[in-house]
Amino acid sequence: YGSYLDPEVRLLRNFRDRYLLTNAPGTAFVDWYYRTSPPFADVIAGSEVLRFVSRLALTPLVYGIKYPTVPGLMFFLMIIPLVRRVRRKLT
Repeated sequence: YGSYLDPEVRLLRNFRDRYLLTNAPGTAFVDWYYRTSPPFADVIAGSEVLRFVSRLALTPLVYGIKYPTVPGLMFFLMIIPLVRRVRRKLT
């Protein structure tokens, strides 16, 4: 996102601190991330296209953290047509 102080970066740091670092699997993921990500970050930093793609890829995660009910609502709305199709096939 271009800056350590960017609101999205702050949101991801808070998520890391509040949820990931409070349990063993989350801590293991954070440790793995900090060990493996620097070379990727260097490559991404050198390319405007890769920076854009990275932000684009992170956007669903950021919005899922920012608005946790939205992914659940979207999932529910996607399931309704599937349930209707199954019901039609069963009748």
